[in-house]
Amino acid sequence: DHADEQENKLLQIADKFGIRLQDSRTLLDEGLMAYLPKIVEQLLAQRHQEAMEKLLERLAANLQSGNSDVRSRAARNLADLLERFPGEVRTQVVERLSESLIAWLKNESVFSSEYERICGIVKNVTKDHLAQKQFDAALKYLDALNAVVESSAEITGTAKTLAMNLLGQLAEPETMDVILEEISSPDGVRKAEA
Repeated sequence: DHADEQENKLLQIADKFGIRLQDSRTLLDEGLMAYLPKIVEQLLAQRHQEAMEKLLERLAANLQSGNSDVRSRAARNLADLLERFPGEVRTQVVERLSESLIAWLKNESVFSSEYERICGIVKNVTKDHLAQKQFDAALKYLDALNAVVESSAEITGTAKTLAMNLLGQLAEPETMDVILEEISSPDGVRKAEA
C-alpha cells in the first residue's frame, strides 16, 4: 500500500537523519538542518512520537559538545522545534529530554538567546507540572534553575539573573496556593509522611 510505503520511508529518513546528528558537523550544515523541522512535523502528523522523540534525543545529545557553536546550534534547533509543539506534546518531549536539558542548563558556559529560550520553555513546563500537582516532575526543573542561581561556574551573571527571575515567576500567588493546598490537605500530609 502506498501510504505504508510513504510511512516506512519517513521512518527510514528520520532514522538516518538521527544517525547523522551524532556527527556534530551535521549541525553546522544549515542546508541539511533545514530538513529537520519538516521531518519532525511529518513524524508528529503521522503520530510517530516515539521516532520523533528519538530524533530529538540525538539532537539534544549535542548540547554536551565541547564546541560552543555546536551546542548553540543544537539549542536553537531544539528551541525552534519545542516552541512549535502544542503544550501537551511539548511537555512530553521536554520530559523525555529532561536529562540533557537540565545538564546543559547547569553546565552551559555561554549565555545566549537560545539559553534564554530553553529556560523559558522549561519554566512553562514546570508551571504546568505545578498547576497539575505533579510536584516530583516540577522539582527536577526547580532544582536545575536553583543550581544555576547558586552556581560558582563561569556562566555569566545574566544566566543567574534569568534563573532567579524565572524562579520568581514560578512563585506566583496561584502557584503557591496550589502547593499550600496540597500540603494542607490530609492526602498531602499522608503523601509527605510516606
